[in-house]
Amino acid sequence: MSKQISVGYFDITGRSIASIETFFYIKKFKLGIDAGWRADEIFKNNVDNLFISHLHPDHWDGILHILFRNYLLKRKITFLVYNRIFEQFLNILNSFQNNIGISFDFDVTPVDVKSDFILDENFYLSFYEMDHSKPTLGLILFNNNKPIFAYTSDTSINGVLENPIFCESEVLFIESTFLDKQDYDKAIEHKHIHIKQIADNLDKFNNKKIYLIHISPRYSEEERIFWFNFYFGDKKNKNIKIL
Repeated sequence: MSKQISVGYFDITGRSIASIETFFYIKKFKLGIDAGWRADEIFKNNVDNLFISHLHPDHWDGILHILFRNYLLKRKITFLVYNRIFEQFLNILNSFQNNIGISFDFDVTPVDVKSDFILDENFYLSFYEMDHSKPTLGLILFNNNKPIFAYTSDTSINGVLENPIFCESEVLFIESTFLDKQDYDKAIEHKHIHIKQIADNLDKFNNKKIYLIHISPRYSEEERIFWFNFYFGDKKNKNIKIL
């Protein structure tokens, strides 16, 4: 089930489950952030710009549904992708068109590290290189140069700590793929974050709200609650939640 979070200036709707799907939507800006396979249920025909953080399928395999809906409605979409994956992403889109025999109406805008994308006169996006097994960008949304929403996408803890502005954003969506103690080495190996790494560095996070996303489906709801309380039970004043 998708969840809605209020950032104060706007609401963010979406969901994130590691290896399954990740997508978020900010209606105020008609902005999509990644596009897992059921993203179109939330995006509908109301996305002008869609940021794709990297090319693991759980972050982009919903784009065909989005393209097809826009085709039926004669609506154009612009994809924002890391310039390091621009050609590869364009090949994916072209393969869709060639296999289906439909010409979709889209643009692909390559973005670079710390480049900006203007949303309106007050709000803009800036992009940051993360530390993951594939070239990956995280995203921060600014209001008049103040970071108000940050999305790490998939990354190791180093990718966050080496971009300390993520720790200054009012709201932080940070991946926490692994929870169980015995999975700590898996997080290191696959360049993901273990929940213990967030707890160990909590003094560096100055965010008003922190949401843990991209948790592995290997954990039951009971296990998610158990490990969250294990690491954060005495730190609830930090306003940390599992999304």
